[in-house]
Amino acid sequence: MIMMPWLLAFLVSVAHPVKIYDASNYSAATSDTSASCRVLYWPQTSRKSGPLPQGAADFFDIIVTDDVKQAPWLGAEGKMYFLEDRNFPLGDLSRELAQLKEAAPIEWRREGMSVFLPAGDAHRQEREEAQILMPASYFIDDGTFETRHRAFKNFTFSVLLMLDYDVGTPPQSLVDCMSHGTVPIIIGKHHKIDYTRYFSYALVKFRDFSVEQAINFMLTAPADALYVYANSVKIVQEFFYMRKHFHRQHMGSCLN
Repeated sequence: MIMMPWLLAFLVSVAHPVKIYDASNYSAATSDTSASCRVLYWPQTSRKSGPLPQGAADFFDIIVTDDVKQAPWLGAEGKMYFLEDRNFPLGDLSRELAQLKEAAPIEWRREGMSVFLPAGDAHRQEREEAQILMPASYFIDDGTFETRHRAFKNFTFSVLLMLDYDVGTPPQSLVDCMSHGTVPIIIGKHHKIDYTRYFSYALVKFRDFSVEQAINFMLTAPADALYVYANSVKIVQEFFYMRKHFHRQHMGSCLN
């Protein structure tokens, strides 16, 4: 169980005994009277958690979630406090990858696009196009970091067609893409992009999509634009790194 320092400091400062619950011990919460301040850690992305239990808001004093429908991004709504539950497994290597890609020749950067697709029948047309036009540069998400590492590590841009299927804010696949120093290409208007002040400069956003359209963009985008994307990714990386790697490493054992 991992929580950010501001939340940990708040809990420690509470004068009354604090007890923290999650999916592993939630069933015991109603019978435990040893704490006068009950905190429920219930991330939306956890497969063990599932939907927030009915009546939880009445029983618990604080509920920590990563569901923006319950609490605003990095904010609070009543008893609900937002805290994203994401990994940043590359650590310091993420900075090295971003620097290498930013310094790469412009010709290599223009050719460095992958397409990352959801499993199943979704986006079948785009998958068939990718099989023909870029057979070595499309990948099917299986939920593992190993597959995402292959999809992002050798590419400067990646079309993320599976964001709609990746639960959470931000989606873990988006964090993984950024951690590799890879500029994400996202489709549509409904994805949240104000994670940081620089985030909107660190991605490419298409209203509609085809593989051919994306290839044409890569070949014709101004060199200055490619520089802005790469440099902004480095800045956004620091935000994700500090929130999801540093605190996981140094705070993770505090609340186990």
